[in-house]
Amino acid sequence: MKILPKTSTGKWSLWLFITSIVVPMLVTSILVPLEIRYLVHALMFLSWGILIVSGITAILSWFKYKDRALLLILPVLYAVFALMFIIGEVVSPH
Repeated sequence: MKILPKTSTGKWSLWLFITSIVVPMLVTSILVPLEIRYLVHALMFLSWGILIVSGITAILSWFKYKDRALLLILPVLYAVFALMFIIGEVVSPH
């Protein structure tokens, strides 16, 4: 097994995953102190959506294009976590 993906779909998945990790860090460090709540919420939801899309593209790359890279496991695990979190919030909100 390789560490880095070789197909373009696998590379897209990895870059989307990195984006979904970096965006919340930037949002919390820049926008939260400015107290722009609606923009913070919108960017966080966008980040969760990007995370789910990266998991879907990782699964597509894994099964359709036979890209067996180790780093493609991370987007899938995080996307499953994101889906479980979203379903949990919908089923039983605070």
